Amino acid sequence: MNAPPHRIASLLLLLVFTSPLAAEVRTWRDQVSDVAVDAELVKVEGDQITLKLANGKSFTYPVTRFHEEDQYYVKEWIAEEAVNHDREQAKIPAPPQVQKALQVVIKPVKETGETERTGEKSTKGKKRADTTHFEMTLTNAKGGPEMKNITVNYTIYTRSETSDSRDRKSARTLFVKEADSVKLESLPPGTTGSAKTKSVTAIESTTGYAEEKKNYEKRLSEEVLGVHVKVLVDGATAKTIEFPPGLLRTVEKEG
Repeated sequence: MNAPPHRIASLLLLLVFTSPLAAEVRTWRDQVSDVAVDAELVKVEGDQITLKLANGKSFTYPVTRFHEEDQYYVKEWIAEEAVNHDREQAKIPAPPQVQKALQVVIKPVKETGETERTGEKSTKGKKRADTTHFEMTLTNAKGGPEMKNITVNYTIYTRSETSDSRDRKSARTLFVKEADSVKLESLPPGTTGSAKTKSVTAIESTTGYAEEKKNYEKRLSEEVLGVHVKVLVDGATAKTIEFPPGLLRTVEKEG
């Protein structure tokens, strides 16, 4: 049951005195009253979140009622729930005839941006932003079964390298993952369907700066490494592909 906005502050005051800390519990803070409450997030529905106390009582509030860090936590919770859901689905393999009939081809499409000059005199630099997406072609063999409720889950991996000519120890490499999904209603025998990922921007830049009459330079180099694709048919895993081959091994080795 949703609590009216004017009751939220008083409810939070009550929760503070009735909720002991537990391993799965975190502190939430109302940004209007600044009252804190220890509770577990158990459900997200639209812009409403349900918090559960250690004593079992639950209350539902608008997520915007809470501080920014709490709202960020909700986003992370949703993402983690989606990952866990996908993991559970991945445990269920599609029928052998579906796996055999389905073929998936992945093609990277890169658009190179124009190089821009930045800064002046001792702070001269340059910047270029490239975009990459992946086109996926799904084919059901002529003798294959009818395929419905097709979900293409994908994760794009990007490598980001930064360096500073003044402090070489500050150089670091990061791997970033961006996940999403595309749905196809059906794929009859002998037909082909297509899907594509969202575009990911990779930046190449140098930034000059002057300090104590010395010039330094910062560099940023981002590269889209590839994509990992998992195709589900009626909720079961039919095909898992990484492009290029060995992508996950590369990320695990260098990450």
